[in-house]
Amino acid sequence: MQVSQKLKRYLACTQPDKAWAVKKVMSLLETDEVIPAFSSSIIKLGHLTSNPEGSMDDIREVIELDPGLSSDCIKVASSVGFAAHRISSIQQALMLIGMEEIRRIAFSVGVLEKFEGFRSDVDWGNFWLHSVLVARLTEKVAGAYRPCTGAEYLAGLLHDCGKIILEKYFPEEFDDVVYKAKRRKCS
Repeated sequence: MQVSQKLKRYLACTQPDKAWAVKKVMSLLETDEVIPAFSSSIIKLGHLTSNPEGSMDDIREVIELDPGLSSDCIKVASSVGFAAHRISSIQQALMLIGMEEIRRIAFSVGVLEKFEGFRSDVDWGNFWLHSVLVARLTEKVAGAYRPCTGAEYLAGLLHDCGKIILEKYFPEEFDDVVYKAKRRKCS
């Protein structure tokens, strides 16, 4: 990605002790992958669930090839909100929860995978729960005005992705920010 001159001027820094951060951000923005990509199964599911021609058999095949995704789909389908009895197959889970919920699960799993290996003092479980709740709320608000496309859920899910980027590329500085935020009791 070509970083625009306007952005370079905006990020210009004359303070030598902060110039390193600007250089790191600029080099990050010039790469193609600031936020790590979703796995191929998550990407396939996103396409299949947003395509009116996508079949349940195609979706089932993709899910069955991803053990983590399979487990999450069965867990959701077996939850109190969906089933009164035990779900034992992806086919049963798909029939019960449908394509919309499969898309939500896939995007949530895709984002959650990005938290693996993070070492900071952040409660990533709460962060993830907050992100899922914002995603659901974003979808509900957007749905009140027009039919949802699935992008609304993903936008809500990723609304705080800057924290993920900071943790990944600026871990020491991020730890310092987290420490100061906790000390001041703010997020």
